[in-house]
Amino acid sequence: MLPEPGHGPPRSIQVRPAPGLLIARSDVRLSNATGSRTAGLVNLSTVFADLILPISAPGSFTYEVLPELEGQVGVGHRVVVNFGAGRKLYSGIIRRLHNDAPGLRSMKPVLSVLDNAPVATPAQIALWERISEHYMCTLGEVMLAAMPGALVLTSGTRIVSAGKEPHAWTGNARHDILLDALEQRHELDLDEVGKLLGLKDPMPVIKRMLEEGALMIAEEIGEKFTPRMDRFVRLAPAAADEAELRTWFDKLEKAPKLLGLLMRYVEMSQCLSDAPQEVKREALTRSSGTTGEHVKKLVEKGLFEVYERTAGAPAPSSTQGKPKELSPAQGKALEEILSSFQTRPVCVLHGVTASGKTEIYMELIAAAMERGEQTLYLLPEIALTTQVIGRLRARFGDRVSVFHSRLSPRERTELWLSMLNDPAGHPLMVGARSSLFLPFTALGLIVVDEEHDASYKQHEPSPRYNARDMAIVLAGLHGAKTVLGSATPSMESFFNAHNGKYGLARLTVRHGDAVLPQVVRVDIADAQKRKHMRGYFSEAMLKGRDTSGFLRSTTRSINSRHWRKVSTSGPPSS
Repeated sequence: MLPEPGHGPPRSIQVRPAPGLLIARSDVRLSNATGSRTAGLVNLSTVFADLILPISAPGSFTYEVLPELEGQVGVGHRVVVNFGAGRKLYSGIIRRLHNDAPGLRSMKPVLSVLDNAPVATPAQIALWERISEHYMCTLGEVMLAAMPGALVLTSGTRIVSAGKEPHAWTGNARHDILLDALEQRHELDLDEVGKLLGLKDPMPVIKRMLEEGALMIAEEIGEKFTPRMDRFVRLAPAAADEAELRTWFDKLEKAPKLLGLLMRYVEMSQCLSDAPQEVKREALTRSSGTTGEHVKKLVEKGLFEVYERTAGAPAPSSTQGKPKELSPAQGKALEEILSSFQTRPVCVLHGVTASGKTEIYMELIAAAMERGEQTLYLLPEIALTTQVIGRLRARFGDRVSVFHSRLSPRERTELWLSMLNDPAGHPLMVGARSSLFLPFTALGLIVVDEEHDASYKQHEPSPRYNARDMAIVLAGLHGAKTVLGSATPSMESFFNAHNGKYGLARLTVRHGDAVLPQVVRVDIADAQKRKHMRGYFSEAMLKGRDTSGFLRSTTRSINSRHWRKVSTSGPPSS
């Protein structure tokens, strides 16, 4: 606080740095940089903010909150600050607000506040801290991995116009100047925008234009993931009743190919029954001996409609399906999980392949929804999400949300903000490891499916975290429960379960009393030396072709230089 000219110093005291407070070295070294404020004598009412900045520097950085901004800031808000010797700007997340003056000769102020509400929750920030400590990385690196790119703005962030056509005059001089410049230069970074508009801090202007859809972050127009689509055929509304179909049969009498296509559609779709079925265009043309051109002709005539949906995804439905009745083995495993939750927050579900673990997960998810809690369903790979989402949406309808790294930056940002503004609208989140960082506010259950899978571990870039382990940490921060499911649990999870740290539930029989495959050990190297191989196949494999045991029960030949005996015994007794 500076004394006024001609007056004595204000009544204030010298304050020592608070113990454990992290002060950026750059703040100490650059005490005379532009924008700094003398802070040797600080009024006790002065507010300071510890910020997490998106940079690879350890710790957080302390800035002064000017009196006019004090009512606008809180933990989790984004603010704009100057960092370093130059004019480089960053949007940082407020980690802590306090009145503990660092005791430095000068302090840099917070320049502006970007949000009216927090964009990160206290639980998220606590998770970032745990990841930073455990995996020896910086908070800035965790922030960059966790938040959508559109929420992390710096002077180097490049923007482009979102419109393909020349923009119309908006009446806002700054907006129009910027859009005109982007039409000529295509891309600008925030430093260039500030110089163009004559603003020291252009981020609030950029934020508003991003929200209005006038601008895009340059990274958003890069290569995007395009899911494989299935095409389906259905009757147009005007031709959906039986009387209209009879009319169409008469109209197509002189076009045998088109008539055969329609007849085959009626047969496959069962459109006149009480339980009509969807028909894929490829299956329809293949079974009727026609081509896509024939389908196109009937679409042009107004008989058919063709629509698309992501391959493997279920038909959209807002209704909740009826739960399936659990088998005795599934019911027992569910009781073991619920019983273990009374004393332990984590339970390992050891269920053999095709034993029906997903049905148990859905029972736990339904119970969490009834309590008004959110559920995070983690999968190791994006490729597994389609099948699982199909089963979950068949049960829970449109209450299932999906998040993974192949969503576009805009989609990730919209989902992030939607979870903050409407937590009740996202009771079930399904995703890969990156969904761990989403802003949950009422998390009650985390399901880690295939918990042994190595894909849960991120190797490059930093932070090199294991999503399975951090899911347990996240659950602890929310007071939630965690289920680790696998047919082959990891050694660590099994060790913790057998030592009593985790609960353990077993599901040892396949659903529907299906028989487990027989596994036969064959030493391929030894068989080759003894000339017992026929091409790529061992004698045991060829023998199994003619018996009821080997091939028809999914025999597996395992190559090992250490196994010296061929086992031909029957399947192990259960």
